[in-house]
This record gives sequence, structure tokens and C-alpha cells, in this order.
Amino acid sequence: MIAPFVQAVERLDEIPGTGPVAAAVIVAATGLNLSRFPTLSHLASWAKFAPG
Repeated sequence: MIAPFVQAVERLDEIPGTGPVAAAVIVAATGLNLSRFPTLSHLASWAKFAPG
């Protein structure tokens, strides 16, 4: 099922600390259209990666 999104998963997998499974989960949870997040900070907050 991840085949249509393999390029996005591969790019996310390049981030240190992010493996292929985590990358697939990120794509599954957010999709490829990130326009619903006004800023990268909003995405980080939604994903629980924001310190506050």
C-alpha cells in the first residue's frame, strides 16, 4: 500500500533517527499535502515534536 508513496518515504528515511517504518507512519498520518499546516512549527506541534 505504500508503493505510491515510496519516494516520500525514502526522503523521510534520510533524516537521522527516522527509519523506513517511522517514515511510512509519517506519510500515512499526514499524507503528502501538508497545506493544512500553516507552518512547519504547526506540523511539529501536531506530531508532538515541539518542546512546548
